[in-house]
Amino acid sequence: MPEPSASSPPRTRRTALVLLALLLALHGSSLAGPLADGQGGNCAAMFALMTRNAQARGLLSTRAVPLLNPAPPAPDDIVAPYTHHPPGLPWLVMAAAQLPLALETAERLVALALFAWSTLLLAGLARSLADERAALATGLAWLLLPSGVLHGLLVNYETIAVPPMLGLTGALLIRRARAARWALLAALCDWISVLPALLAGPVAGWRRALPALGAAVGMGLAVLAHGRLLGGGTTGETLAQALAATFLGPDFDPAAWWTALLRDGGTLFGLAGPAALLAFAHADGTRRAVLALLLACGLLNVGLFAHHASSHEHFWLLLAPFVALGSALLAFPHPRRGRGAGALVLAALLAGGWVFALDAPGSRGSTAQSERAAAFAQVADAHAVYVTPRGVALVFLAGAERLVLPYPVADAATARAAARRYAARFVRSARPAWVFVHRDDPLPPWLATLGPGEARGAFLFWPLHD
Repeated sequence: MPEPSASSPPRTRRTALVLLALLLALHGSSLAGPLADGQGGNCAAMFALMTRNAQARGLLSTRAVPLLNPAPPAPDDIVAPYTHHPPGLPWLVMAAAQLPLALETAERLVALALFAWSTLLLAGLARSLADERAALATGLAWLLLPSGVLHGLLVNYETIAVPPMLGLTGALLIRRARAARWALLAALCDWISVLPALLAGPVAGWRRALPALGAAVGMGLAVLAHGRLLGGGTTGETLAQALAATFLGPDFDPAAWWTALLRDGGTLFGLAGPAALLAFAHADGTRRAVLALLLACGLLNVGLFAHHASSHEHFWLLLAPFVALGSALLAFPHPRRGRGAGALVLAALLAGGWVFALDAPGSRGSTAQSERAAAFAQVADAHAVYVTPRGVALVFLAGAERLVLPYPVADAATARAAARRYAARFVRSARPAWVFVHRDDPLPPWLATLGPGEARGAFLFWPLHD
């Protein structure tokens, strides 16, 4: 590893400024505006919904537990705590909502800040393993590969998982300091971020890894206890929900997972993915340990939670640190050597990534939520209230203003009463609510009293006129 020269600090600052300027150039113009349909919009709308629930009831009332009620619940409503993940990201969005910005802009600003932090941490890892050119190359690969361009403003747990994962990896394998602090932060951000503390023991030594793991377990238990403050279900129920997302879930389709592996891996990383594997195969020492740890974290995220990874492209973002670092180390394997050749290799890998991305189907991010949103757009504006007899909850896009009641209704009178109640509290216009069902779903008998349903895309709609 090269000794730092007297010019290292200025070069380090220059690299950071270049990367941050590029990040702003790529995503700054997309901070404002309504949420888009698809996975990214659906994820962001979920956190907007959590924040609006907290604003409506107050943090003391909710004890800062994120709530997923599709509209801010009244005191007598049954609340729906979201405890699948630690509360770090919802808390950040709630804090950002205090800024004089639209909520959708504020939460994207959180994602941008987290992505910037990941960029600098990843460049720092490359600098420690090689030199400043590798740091710049790693940051460029992280930002310019399709994974970075497409998900640079992703408001979801993958975005907040990366910084503590990188920090914990560096603390255990390179800097050998502050690992316990990073582990505490990791357990507050996302469970997958704690993996380095568990996997680095054989390399870093259990004497170093165990304190970090202990800190993560302690914070994890505190997070789980906090999630139970509003009756977030039993531990068994939480585990059952988590297992449904894994390859052990009853709906897991191995063929769909392999298809996603080839489709999403190729779309997000292109030629840089195989290049990173090649760099890992030829690495040794600390380089090999760091790459192995990042690869393991990414693969476990898409392998363990295979059911969700089959249909959620953003799950694959946790492989991007390995791909960016590995491809950069392949382009610049030797400090202060091969500058021109390395730049050509990196440029070819980035270009190869976009060849795969541009050939991908145009339906990226299509979800059932985006299909519903498209159908909604044909019948009413974004402030309408919708009631579903199936009790579907996570249906919100277009600024998270489309509200769906979180419980089934038994008859038309109940649906009308519920719609009036929610419209009076949260909707500024007196537009009618609608009952909707998917065409393939069985129709509740009481819908027959409303007359024939109107087809809108894949759904049937009934207006709840009194």
